[in-house]
Formats: sequence, structure tokens, C-alpha cells
Amino acid sequence: MGTRVPASGGGAVQGAARSPSSGVDFFVSYTGADQGWAEWIAWVLEDAGYRVRIQTWDFNAGSHFVTEMHQAAQVAARTIAVLSTAYLSSAFAEAEWQAAWAADPSGRARKLLVFRVEECDRPGLLGQLVSVDLFGLDRDIAAGRLVAAARGERSKPAVEPVFPGGPAQPMVTATGMEPTFPGRLPDVWNVPSRNRHFTGRQSQLDQIRTELGSGPVAVTTLHGMGGVGKTQLAVEYAHRHAAEYTLVWWIDAEQTLLVGEKFAALAGPLGLSTDGAVSDIAAIVLAALGRRVGWLVVFDNAEDPVALRDWLPSGPGHVLITSRNPGWEALAAAVDVDVFERAEAVAFLTRRLPGLNAAVADALAAELGDLPLALAQAAGYLTTTRTDPASYLAKFRTRRTTLLGKGGDPLYAGTIATAWSMALERLRADAPATVQLLTLCALLAPEPIPLALFDDHPDLLDGPLAQACAGTHPRLDLDDVVGDALAYSLARRSGNTIQLHRLVGAVIAGQLPEERRDVLRGVVVALVEAALPDEPHRSGTWPVYAMLVPHARIVFRPDRPGVLKLLEYLDASGDYRTAKIVQEDVHNDTVARLGAEHPAALRTRAAVANWTGEAGDPGGARDMLAALLPVCDRALGADDRQTLLVAARLADWTGQAGDWPGARDLCLSILPRWRRVAGEDDPETLYVWANLGFWTGQAGDVAGACAHYAAFLPIRERVLGPEHPDVLESRDQYARWIGEAGDPAAARDLCSALLTVHERVSGAEHHGTLWVRTNLAWWTGKAGDPAAARDQYAQLLPIRERVSGPEHPATLVARGNFAYWVGQAGDPAMARDQYAALLLIHRRVLGPDHPDTLLDQRNLAHWTGEAGDPAGARDQFAAVLALFERALGPEHRETVAARTELAVWTAAAPDWAAAPPGSATAGRP
Repeated sequence: MGTRVPASGGGAVQGAARSPSSGVDFFVSYTGADQGWAEWIAWVLEDAGYRVRIQTWDFNAGSHFVTEMHQAAQVAARTIAVLSTAYLSSAFAEAEWQAAWAADPSGRARKLLVFRVEECDRPGLLGQLVSVDLFGLDRDIAAGRLVAAARGERSKPAVEPVFPGGPAQPMVTATGMEPTFPGRLPDVWNVPSRNRHFTGRQSQLDQIRTELGSGPVAVTTLHGMGGVGKTQLAVEYAHRHAAEYTLVWWIDAEQTLLVGEKFAALAGPLGLSTDGAVSDIAAIVLAALGRRVGWLVVFDNAEDPVALRDWLPSGPGHVLITSRNPGWEALAAAVDVDVFERAEAVAFLTRRLPGLNAAVADALAAELGDLPLALAQAAGYLTTTRTDPASYLAKFRTRRTTLLGKGGDPLYAGTIATAWSMALERLRADAPATVQLLTLCALLAPEPIPLALFDDHPDLLDGPLAQACAGTHPRLDLDDVVGDALAYSLARRSGNTIQLHRLVGAVIAGQLPEERRDVLRGVVVALVEAALPDEPHRSGTWPVYAMLVPHARIVFRPDRPGVLKLLEYLDASGDYRTAKIVQEDVHNDTVARLGAEHPAALRTRAAVANWTGEAGDPGGARDMLAALLPVCDRALGADDRQTLLVAARLADWTGQAGDWPGARDLCLSILPRWRRVAGEDDPETLYVWANLGFWTGQAGDVAGACAHYAAFLPIRERVLGPEHPDVLESRDQYARWIGEAGDPAAARDLCSALLTVHERVSGAEHHGTLWVRTNLAWWTGKAGDPAAARDQYAQLLPIRERVSGPEHPATLVARGNFAYWVGQAGDPAMARDQYAALLLIHRRVLGPDHPDTLLDQRNLAHWTGEAGDPAGARDQFAAVLALFERALGPEHRETVAARTELAVWTAAAPDWAAAPPGSATAGRP
């Protein structure tokens, strides 16, 4: 039994220094990997009479972690840093010790005490402090050093240390049962060495501890795909919790027939007889474990629950199993081990490769699918070859299969190229239909794949997979085929989808002969094309398209018929960024096949420009079309329809880029040419004619726009019919300009009448119908009823989200209008919060420089001021104004409006008089 470390002179500590305000002497700063050390340090100090604050004992469930940490560091007289490699990589830990350092940079007040609990560096400022090592010592010696350092005394203990060769035992002190000293391993221990680069996984470690602590006999399985780090997680758990056990025994269970031999090897350390047959000795060991307490047995890489069942020990101990097979639910609790979170993957790479650029680390982690084995293999290769990481990343993207076989890590068996080879060989022998399925999936994107892709089209398949999908196989259906893949964690299933990790797919595809790969590519192209629904403009087909787009982009050549369906879906659903990328592929392919000035190439080039504008870059679209127009003039002729179409789109994007008079003038110049070439009733002539009215109004001639639409509407109705979608759109625009001309009530009534027609002709949830509802709500508010406008948008939004999706541009317009009328109806704080949420979505979906994103920032600034924060509004408008000036120019209407609001809110702010000379607000009353 160890002895308690007394204060100097042998008596209990009565006069330990205390923080006068809180009575807290020490705040223990640590990271999760060192929780055992932190708790032991806190216990010893409190047993010596000090008051200690530590996260695991003092932070209540539901409290804010960062706030608690900050308060603890503030109220404690001193901070203890539990220093380890893991601690040095923790941003939270760094903030905690640096706060203590800043309060006492000279170290005279000893505000920061550093205790090393493993061999590690003391970089930077930490290297200037005298630290105390607690590792590699007997418990009493370590405790003596700890208390002496806390008191500022010599580290010599007051009593003779316990003989270091004796067994470690928990000690009973005045305050109860002390946590086991974490610096000593159990006497029976054969766990592999700890991974010094172990990163993250805190939630899984906590879950393991919870599951194993759920009863006197607890069995927990860590399951996941090969290379995901199950073994490393089990090793880390065993090391972190070694102090909680008297015996930890590691068994390589990949070959179940050898498990008995591994158990028999435990007989000697337990002091049991080693004479007799291996099976008899193993049985004796199992019986002995049933009579012991405080043991942990780890079965690593066990694959067959039935074969291992009889080897699971009974008695008050813990069993931890690592396996690719998820089918352990009858025997064990499960902890799912997936790939790293991206932050964990980046942290791992930057720890392995000091100085690695964060952006390169993020890109490399993405390319490697955040798989721990792949990350370790890449880090090993880069360390060994001294290759520049950015160069490796570029090389990996073009030579993936080759590099998957290079590099290595001593803590992992094999490389990515070999990680799944045994499982695939077994499946080739026992489940050929599963290999067929995995091979086809490997040629698709590493995204969820609908199983209906295969089940609905068995006629496009062959062999046992075709039989399973058609229901003609004597034993299998598709669920059985998928189940065999899941048993080896080569795929994940969620509902009616299956997904391969990108590197599993790369390895499987890389093993295919080129000729066979080409044949199977033809199969997946046919499968995806057959699965694309007709009428991609209808929202009911969009969930299927959303699932298939990633795969279509991988397998379709740009000249496939299915690409046109994809573009129609992307347009209707509002995914303009992806449409632009797809269209660029089509254009590049067309140029490669036909030449840059072929009419087809000029059409696809114009389409790229249009998608560029739709994706949020109207200025870019304008410039691309301006460059294209003279090429069309030269190659096709000035009066060719394609040339005139480019000119018409140039007018559109000129206006969208903010030059409304320029757009109007371009329409004026183009319209006579269209009339001469195509006739007054041609749809494109009518299109340009309609846009002339729109840009006339935008350029400031609202009365002219009203007169234009009043004259134009009867012509369009005569040509197309009174209920044609284009005619209904023109009626909607006419209502808009009536409202802008100063008669919002008339605009409201026109929209109300138009809504009735739309609902009858197109249906209540057609996009045109929903746009009219959007405008009706707007003009209802402008006509003097903001509460009704707010309520109409509140009713419209759920429909828009269901029909178009929560991030469709039209849905986001409705969200913005809802926020506006919420504010106008008397709740500026809610309007501010609505715009703040919308701004985050627009930044992610459209990008930070999109005009709609900038308008969100302007509106957020406005409602910040209206909600009672004029200084906040002023500061936000100052930032917004700079963005508007850069994106739209200094004289654009929105820029001028932002400049005006900046002046208003600067004057309203309490410190408005402090505006610098020459600013927009200098000298204002």
C-alpha cells in the first residue's frame, strides 16, 4: 500500500494559498488524451488541501464549454498545464496556458505550472518555464513532486518513497479512493505501442468508455471499413484507460483457429500452469478471467461472430473487438468507426507534416476521402521522399492507382492497394454477384447510388447480378448481394442507396483490365441514362435527378443525349453553378470534335456565357458574349439567327450587370434586325421586344415601361394566345411597372387576377403560379398592408421549399421578401435575424460576390439599425459600400443607396461626430 504524501514537516496542509475571490487555487488545463493524468493531479492536490477546478468534475452538463474554460482560468490563482504531444496540438489548451502566461510573463507569481506526462517538446514560451516531469516515476515520487511544485518547494518527498518494484495499488486517502496513478501500466500488458500521431476520435473514445461501463461484463465492437483506424482506436483506448485495469491482453483474432493459442500465452503472466494441451490451458485462462476483476481483453480484426463467441470471457471485465463485419449486435454493443471528420484529417496531416499549408492539407484530405490509412500512407511517402505536398496532390489526381501502392506506415498492415484485397478475393470466390455490383459502383461517383439503378434494369446487366435483380436467381436478391458487401465493410447502405468510399472504388476500378473497364463503362452509362426521368423541368422528378447528377457527370461523355436532360433539370432546379460546369464540358468536347468556330461550338460557347451569368457573374457573362459577338459576325454573318441570339443575350447580361440604359439601347438596336430577319411575330423578336420594355423601366422610365407593355401585350396575346406562359409572364411584368409607377393597389389587383389564370392553366404549384404569388404578396405590402404581405410570404415559403427546394433561387427570393415584410410589419429584430440566416445561405450557394448576397448584407445592415444598433448598422454599411463599389461601380443605384444609408446610420450612431474629415458623414448635423 502506498503512503499519503504529507505537507512539509509531516502534517496536513492547512495554509495552501487561495484565490481571495473564489477559493480556487488551481485550474487544470488538459486535453482529452490525458484525462487520467488530469484527474489524478487534481485529486492529489485536493487531498493536499488545495482547491482545484477541472472540467470533468466541475463543468455541468449543458453548460457552455468555452465559457466555463474562460471563467475557470480567470478565477483560479494558478493554471496547471498537463503537457503532452496531444496537448500541444490543442487550440483550446493553447488559449488556456497562454492566458495564464500573459498574466505573469516573468514567471515570478508562478501563475503557470507545467507538468509533463510524457516525453514531448516544450516549444516556444513553454520552453522558458521550468517544468516538472511526472511520467516514468513511482506514484508517490510523482505525487511528491506535484505537491512540492504546487507549494514552490523542493521536490523531495517528506517520507521515503515506496519501493518502485512493488505492485501499483490504489490508495485510500482522507478524501476517499484516489484514482489509479496513470503513469504505470498494468503488470499484465501486451498492447501494441501507442500511435504518437493519434488524432481526434474523442466521441468514439467516450462512446467506448460508456458502453464498457454499462455493466459488470461488457462487450463492445468497433466496426468499420478497412483502413479506417479501428485498431489504432482500440490501442489508444487501452493506453488512455490502462490505469483502470490490472490486466490488458491483446489478441490478434484474424485467424480464429489461433485464438486459443493467444489465450494460452496468458497463463504464464497469470501464474497458471502452462503444462498440457493448448486448448486445456486456454480453458483454464478463461476460467481464471471469470474469477478476476479489472481486466480488458481486445480481439483485433475478428470477422466471424459465431466462431469467436465461445472465446468471449465471462466475469467482471471488459471485451473490446475490432471488426469489419457489422453483424455483432447479438453479442456486443457497437461503435461505428467512420473516416475522419475533415478537421481531424487536416489536424493529422499537419501533425505528421509540420509546416504543411492548411489549404493543401484540406485538398489532400478530400482527395484521400479522409481515410486514416490513406492519410498515414501519404504522410509516410511525403516524409520519405521529401516530395512537395502540392506536387504530390497534383500527381495523385492523375496517377491515383500507382500512388495507392506507395508509401506506408509501420502502424498499419499494408497499403491502400492491399487493404481490401483479401476481402475482395473471398467475395470473388463466394459472392461473384457482389463483386459485379461493387465493380459497377466503382465506376460511378463516390456518392450514394440508388439501388433502383440496378434493380429496375436487370436487362442491362449480366451474370448472377442480373439474375438477382430480375428475381430469377435461386438464392439471391439484391439485398443479399448488398449484404455480402456490408459484411466486409466495403460499402455503406443508407435506405435504398449504396455508397463506396472513393478509395475503395479507385482500388477496384484500378484492378480492371482496360478493355473490361471500357465495356463496364458502357454498362453504367446505359444504367444512368435509363434511370433519368422524362420531364426534368417538373419538380416531382428532381429527387431522382439530384441523386443521379454526380454519377452522370462521372460517366457521361458530353455528347450523350442524357446531358441535355441534366441541363434542363439543373436550370429548372436552380443549380446554375453545376449547369455551368456541365456546359463547359460540352463546349470543350464540341470544340475538340468540330473546331472553335463551328456553329455548334459557337452555340455551346454562348450557353457557357449564359450559365456564367445565371451562376452569379453577370459581368462575366456580358464580357464573354461581347467577345463572342464579333466571332459570330465573322463566322456566321451579322444577320444569322445565332449571331442575333448572342446580341440579344448580350443585352440581357449588360442590364443584369447594372448598365440598364446600355441594355435598353442594345435592345433598341437589335429589335429592328430581328424584325427584318425573322419577322415581327417570331418568338425571339417578341423576346427582345419584351426585354426592351423591362430595361426601359429599369433605366428609370417607369411610365415608358408601362406604355410599352400596354402596347406590347395585345401583340403577344395575338401571336401566342392569351394563356401562353410567355404572355402570362408579360402580364406579370406589366403589373410590376404599374406598381413601380405609383399605383401598388392596381399592381396588387392585376397580380390577383393573374393568379387565378395561372392556377387554372398551370396548377397551384407551378413555378409561374408561385412567382405571381410572390409578386402579389409584395404589392399587397406596398399597397399598405405589411402584415398581410408577411402572412402571405409565410404561407408561400413552405410550398416554395417543397416544390423548388430550400435553396432554389426563387425560394431564397421569397425568404428575403418575407424578412423584409416582417420588419415592415413591426419586428425589426426578427427581420435582422432572418437576413443574417439568409446571408449565410447565399454566401454558400451563390458565393460572396453575387448581387443577391450583397443585397442580403445591405438589408442586414439596415435592419440591424432599425433593431436599435445604429453603430452596428454604420459599420456594416461601411463594409457593404466597399463591396458594392467594387462589384457594381460607384454610381450604380444600389451603391448610391448604400452610401446614403451609411450617412443616415453614421449620424444616428452615438459617436457620429467622430467621423473623420472627408468621410461620407463629415460635417453632417
